[in-house]
Amino acid sequence: GMGVGGSAVPFDLLCESVSGDAMVRFAFAIELFWTAGTLYINALAVLMLDSLGWRWLAGLSTAPIIFGVIGSFWLLESPVWLCAKGRHEQ
Repeated sequence: GMGVGGSAVPFDLLCESVSGDAMVRFAFAIELFWTAGTLYINALAVLMLDSLGWRWLAGLSTAPIIFGVIGSFWLLESPVWLCAKGRHEQ
């Protein structure tokens, strides 16, 4: 539930932080990574579900989100948020 609900957040951040031309390329990249993630979890299930079990599958399927959470500390503030706080010069 939480992953599905939070799946729109990257699109919102993208729309607020890039221009129109770059937005198309970045939106395509997000969709490409979404597909790669689906293939990743399917490959993990085929390779390890029978031998290691569902606990290992659940643990290894969290690796991409752990990298995403760590990487979120280096995100810049969105232009909409900066404007709402009166920080127009940034």
